[in-house]
Amino acid sequence: MINQKTRSFVDPKTGFTSPLNSGITSFSPDRKQKFIDLYFKNSCKFQNTCDQLGLNYHTVWNAFKNDSTFNDKMQESERRYLEQLEDISRVNALHPKSVVERMFQLRSLKPSIYARDNNNKDNNSVNVVVIPIEEIKKMQERERSFNGDKFLDVKENKDNV
Repeated sequence: MINQKTRSFVDPKTGFTSPLNSGITSFSPDRKQKFIDLYFKNSCKFQNTCDQLGLNYHTVWNAFKNDSTFNDKMQESERRYLEQLEDISRVNALHPKSVVERMFQLRSLKPSIYARDNNNKDNNSVNVVVIPIEEIKKMQERERSFNGDKFLDVKENKDNV
């Protein structure tokens, strides 16, 4: 089917849109299908897939923007890939050592119970800094050398203030 307004045709076999002036090296419907298949296998990595097929990033991006069928198939690949990631995450969450994965799953599956409440203004946080004794001694040495070999004790500082 030829669309004179957009100067393109729809491939009856794949449903992909191609410009009428496309040559042998253009992004043909067959190459679009190869891209879609490899895109999914490459974990939906756009640039990697372009590189592996020897396609220019902008050529594929323009097809993504202008060919609704190609766009739909790419989005379907991303939905399938996301579903695989979710499945893996659910399996990993059951392992005893996968605490973070389990927290993530609980928060996403039951946010009313497990989600963080960032709107609660009553939360207080305290930051505790732990300094090893060796570091404290080094800091004291630097302080002594800075004060002319006389270390000023905290009590002495209070008296002098």
